[in-house]
Amino acid sequence: MNILLTGSTGFLGVQVQKLLRQHGHTVLSLRRPEADLLKSATLRRLVTSHPRIDRIVHLAAEVPKTRSDDSKRLFTDNIRMTQHLLQVFGPRARGI
Repeated sequence: MNILLTGSTGFLGVQVQKLLRQHGHTVLSLRRPEADLLKSATLRRLVTSHPRIDRIVHLAAEVPKTRSDDSKRLFTDNIRMTQHLLQVFGPRARGI
């Protein structure tokens, strides 16, 4: 199975990627900075270059690095990332 994994460099993402590959799945990892999930154009290019993605594991998230980070903006950005995934890949879903 071809699986798109977001957040593949985080603690959970590294472990999930390892498990998926151990079970014989092909994993396409999205990493910053080359893949910006806040820009839906990034995902549209991905659909064109990798038309056969069977499943998505979405672990990407913006997290505060300091106390002064704007948590409202980070929350909004996290929602936007998920929305972009749904907008681009939702029409392709086959009973997932």
